[in-house]
Amino acid sequence: MPASISATIWRTAIFDIASVAQHVCLSPSRLSHLFRQQLGISVLSWREDQRISQAKLLLSTTRMPIATVGRNVGFDDQLYFSRVFKKCTGASPSEFRAGCE
Repeated sequence: MPASISATIWRTAIFDIASVAQHVCLSPSRLSHLFRQQLGISVLSWREDQRISQAKLLLSTTRMPIATVGRNVGFDDQLYFSRVFKKCTGASPSEFRAGCE
């Protein structure tokens, strides 16, 4: 995975596999295949993992409001961010933060 994708693309709220594929000079189907082959997960699952990992870091190291954390990691809707965060971690963002204190 090129570092430029890893460092920035997962933050984009509108995540288009075709655009990512074009960025790395692959077809969308080839990118998806290589991603799953190399990482064992889909491109979209990887993006979600990246966003949640960064959100966990921000929640545990800053007092940034939860809505701002969500926006900073690519979720425009706080409710959706909270739902995805809870699905991935088993705790809401506020519960996760409280457990870090």
